[in-house]
Amino acid sequence: MPKFKQIFGSVMVRLLAYRGGSAVSLYRPVEDTVILPTGDRAALTYKSEVSPGSSFTIRKFPRNPWTPTKMINPKAMALLSLCLDAKIPILVYGPMRSGKISLINSLVTMINPENSNPTGRDKAISKLRDRRWRQRLNNPQHGH
Repeated sequence: MPKFKQIFGSVMVRLLAYRGGSAVSLYRPVEDTVILPTGDRAALTYKSEVSPGSSFTIRKFPRNPWTPTKMINPKAMALLSLCLDAKIPILVYGPMRSGKISLINSLVTMINPENSNPTGRDKAISKLRDRRWRQRLNNPQHGH
């Protein structure tokens, strides 16, 4: 790989980490979840400690949020709506890039305005601005 591309990649990765309120270095070369100012999510690797060179992946979220009717069938939506109204916990899991966060973001729009529903996860992934949603982080090592 030409020297210019290596330097440019490293500079870009450090800039993305900085803009997301994080940092990468030789000591900490991998940053899996960096929320950028636009609300998009970036995964970063720095220099050649864990890969052939610096790299980044940006996952852009839709600017208009998904609605539950775009994501699931009406029967499943009715069941999830009843669970939200009754404050029954909903566990959302699946493989990477399967739409878990999109589903959670769409379900938040169905929460009764008088209620607040928390979500628990190990990293701050969503930047959802809704007064009914409370995010709880389970992994104190990430410091978010």
